Amino acid sequence: MGFPIDLKNLPSETPPTEAAQGQGQAQGTGGQKNPPITHVVSKAQLEQQQRKEALDAIVTSMSRDVDVHKNLALSARDSKDITGARSHLQALKTLTDQIKIMKEAYTDIRIPLPLHHFSVKLVEHEICFANLHPHEMEICIINLSALPPSSGMSSYSLYVYAEFQVGSEPMQIIKTPVVSGLQASYNHTTKLIIERGKTLQRFVERKGIIFSIYHSRFLLGAVLLGKAELKLSELLEKSEIIKKVPVMKEGTRRPTGSELDVRIRLKTPLVKKDVRVTQERVLVLDGPFPTGPVDPPPSSSSTTLPSKSLPTPVPSTTTTTTTSSKPASSAPSTTPPKTTPASSTPSTTTTPPKPLPSPVSSKPSPSSTSDNTVQQKSTPQQKPTTPTPTPTPTPTPTPTP
Repeated sequence: MGFPIDLKNLPSETPPTEAAQGQGQAQGTGGQKNPPITHVVSKAQLEQQQRKEALDAIVTSMSRDVDVHKNLALSARDSKDITGARSHLQALKTLTDQIKIMKEAYTDIRIPLPLHHFSVKLVEHEICFANLHPHEMEICIINLSALPPSSGMSSYSLYVYAEFQVGSEPMQIIKTPVVSGLQASYNHTTKLIIERGKTLQRFVERKGIIFSIYHSRFLLGAVLLGKAELKLSELLEKSEIIKKVPVMKEGTRRPTGSELDVRIRLKTPLVKKDVRVTQERVLVLDGPFPTGPVDPPPSSSSTTLPSKSLPTPVPSTTTTTTTSSKPASSAPSTTPPKTTPASSTPSTTTTPPKPLPSPVSSKPSPSSTSDNTVQQKSTPQQKPTTPTPTPTPTPTPTPTP
């Protein structure tokens, strides 16, 4: 015998979501998840992306300079400063021409970028809403998140109501239009008149604005669903407050789970200036500005240059003819030249060759005559060659007859 079960309280069968199906598939395959998709970027694409980023920064920076020089030229003209107005107009013309060249560089890669680098700079900004009057307070009710449904009601007709009164000043009302549903998006803006002074400062320090959420009923009174209280003390040092205020049940002060998004603005804070420090990436130009497209350099191909060969020294030979009683060999006698290493300060000396001995007038003997004939036939006489200055060969001593 089992326990009684109420079939009405059983949860309805709902199809599994895509996330649950993906988790089940991952568990079915051993818990392996698909690897993340990685996008491979080539070097050319990376360089093109960096070039475009640099061009955007250069054009933006120069456009700001154009606006600055325009304002300075107008102020110089109003103050009748002709020299200052001309200098600013000349700078304005130069910047305009440079911006034109940089815009052409987006499509023409032959135009080089000026030498530049990026630096991080701390910049102070004063928050000031110029569209507001100093004696105005802007309150914007952005939206209301989902409220839990009450018994017997599946939808509401929601609107937000608030009152604002400082001291003896007249009361001012804030009320949004009615929106049907469990949640509502309003973006409803109301401007209140304020009087800056000690009274407003004390009110902002101690109190706030209470927003009441109502359910509107036709021909019947509205039903209060909850309240949301927003403190205003931050307006002493800030120009803007954006808060998600929790909605509490009336009487119990317990949260309903809903939140009201509210934004409040002043032209300037009530006491101090609203200065915020931010980091900005600033472009700094390091080199001259390009004047137009530049043709790329020719491709570096290996070219072989002819090698310059040093002149080879020609050794000088000295031919000697000797007469002796001994029979001479048939081969000519030549002395190999001796080369001396070149010193740091080479000195060239030329020694003229000695004249050949004249023949003896006396009658030679038959043996010596035959010997001389053989020697003259075997060693042909050569004309003495002039020795080259470099290198200088060492002359060989010739034996005297």
